[in-house]
Parts: sequence; structure tokens; C-alpha cells
Amino acid sequence: GAGGTTVARRIGWDLRRRYPVVMLRRVTPRETVARFRHLFSVTGLPILAVVEGADAIPDRLEHLYTEAKAENVPVVFLSVLRQFRQPSEGPRTVFLDQALNLPECHRFVEVFKRVAPESSSALAKLLHKPMSQRTPFQFALTAFGRDYIGITPYVESRLDVATDSQREILTYLALAYYYGHKALLSQVFASYLGHPEHIPLRFEKILQQPQLELLVEDNGQKWRPAHQLIAEEILRVVLSGASGDRRNWKRNLPEWAIDFIRICRRGVQTPSDDLIDL
Repeated sequence: GAGGTTVARRIGWDLRRRYPVVMLRRVTPRETVARFRHLFSVTGLPILAVVEGADAIPDRLEHLYTEAKAENVPVVFLSVLRQFRQPSEGPRTVFLDQALNLPECHRFVEVFKRVAPESSSALAKLLHKPMSQRTPFQFALTAFGRDYIGITPYVESRLDVATDSQREILTYLALAYYYGHKALLSQVFASYLGHPEHIPLRFEKILQQPQLELLVEDNGQKWRPAHQLIAEEILRVVLSGASGDRRNWKRNLPEWAIDFIRICRRGVQTPSDDLIDL
């Protein structure tokens, strides 16, 4: 959600007339080196290889670099790694933070207004959101809505690193917001998580940063997904189960809905009108 892929593609696009640029999506060392060798023989120029999702092929990438170096084929690799914690920066490493500063936010608003004028007012409202919500992902989601193709990988990458209980909490919050249009008190989950009911339950201690990035806090310890489409995507990913068929995700909806009702009933001593309505 920080825009690393976009930055890498922009660099490749800007340099495409000066150097041969390739988008490397998979690595078969001998075959890939042979293609690099052919490009170098035709152009006589060093090659820029943009590697998206390099976190999936680090070992092969290292092997590829060694083979290209051994054959004297000049290749520069620009690798995009998705990490939720800031690594120690070296001379060849740049960490791109998610949060945009205000000047960057204004630039994003102006650019997106030109391509999605119907979203102008919603984009302008993002300027007044907390810094954690002023991210490239949020601007693109606000501008393009359901047409934004970045929603699925954004949600999947954060669910992939979640524990089972964290995924369940996110799913129940998504149910509450997608169908009930309501945020939910974190304390509702105290009994479910084995947390003492008389001690306030803070999601900041239950969920990790990647999962918190899918949520926003409303009115003190009331939580909901950061967007209706994020809620829908969480439900699609989790409820589709092992089959992975997103078209049939609603098949598992009754079971999850009944479990959610049980959690809500068990989680508070005196149900509020708001919870009953939900």
C-alpha cells in the first residue's frame, strides 16, 4: 500500500528509451540469463530488470545475479519487497513509508482529481484524515472504488501474515460493517479471546500492524474496516476457504454469521440497543 510497485514501474518506464528494461515475474536461471545475454548482444547496453514480488523468489534471484555476473552480462536488479517493518537501510536499500506528508497528499489529490473528477470531494476529505489513513492505497481506492485492482493484493498480503484468531476478528468486523454498517466495540471479543472482561481489550495489543492497516478506530475502541470494499474483500478471501473460489464465498456465510451472533451474545453482560440492532 506504500506504492513501491508503482515507483518501480515508473523508474522502468522513464528509463526504457535509454536501456532495455524487463519486468521479471519469474526466474528460471539458465533460461533467464540466456534472454539477458540476447538482449545485451542486440543492444550493447546494460539491462534494468524490475522484479515485482521479489520476496517470493529471493534465492533464485541471487542465483540469477551470480550467473549473469559470471557470463559478464551487465544487469541491474530493482527489487520490490513488501515488508511491514522498516529494515535497516543500506546504500542499496530504500524504505518507502506508507504515510504521505501533507505536500505529497496535495499532489495526490490534484493528480487523482484529473483522472477521477467525480471523486474530487471524497479525495479532498482525505487531507483531513489521520496520517495513518493518508496512504497511496487510500487515495487510489477513493478515486477508483470497485475498479481499483490493488484491493485484493493489499488485503491478501495482510491476511497472509495474520494468525487464525486475528483473521477471525477481522472477518467478524467485516461482517458487522459490510452487512450492519456499524463499528464494533473491541470489548465484545474479550470472552472469545479469553481476556478478562473487566479489563479493557485493546486491539493494538491483539492485532499486528499489517492487520491494523485494514481497520480504523471510531469513537474510542470501536473498530471497523477502513472501507466498505475492504470489508467485502476480507469476506471474499476468508469465507472462500481452502477452495479459493471467490465466487462461492457466501456459501460459508451462515456458519460465520451464527458464530458471530454467539460471540456478541457471550461478549457483553448487558447488550446495548446498538448491538441488538447489529
